[in-house]
Amino acid sequence: MSHTLKTPIAMTEMAFDIIRKNIDSDDKENIKKANRIALENLGKLRKDINNILQEFSMDVHKDVIGKKDKKTSLNAVMAEIANNFNILIENKGLRLEIVIPPDADKVKVEDRDLKTILNNLLDNAVKFTDKGKISVISRLNGEMVELEVRDTGCGISAKDITGCLTSFINATPRSMEPAWAFDLQRNG
Repeated sequence: MSHTLKTPIAMTEMAFDIIRKNIDSDDKENIKKANRIALENLGKLRKDINNILQEFSMDVHKDVIGKKDKKTSLNAVMAEIANNFNILIENKGLRLEIVIPPDADKVKVEDRDLKTILNNLLDNAVKFTDKGKISVISRLNGEMVELEVRDTGCGISAKDITGCLTSFINATPRSMEPAWAFDLQRNG
């Protein structure tokens, strides 16, 4: 849950940092992009806070009847997320590679949950990668779709990797060497 709140805040902070660095230049395009990112992430933060408040106040359960069979497009979700991260990726001189073949595009997961997972992984990849690229790759593996986020950042130490999927755990990045993020699997 911490990433659900921290990611839009971090994105907004980075966007305002870009605005601050470019305010006296003639680079109005970067300022406009950063402003858009800040506004979109503030909107996401507002939505996430409202969702959290609703869940706590109404004790809402995630498994809503009729939504279990809904299929979400990885391409559509990644296009939205990539759009939000593009200016940050470009300003760090990184490349974003997205490889989602048609047979590995549809997954049985709520798009909100998928967005949260991918935002968290991409946020960490951007944060801890200083050069190179970030790749988001899906592939069909039997009846499952395997989703992989890979970057050339510093990675996470072996002792910290098991706690990374637990809420409120912060792992210390290890030495600067290429690292794999998580392989996430969802019913396809």
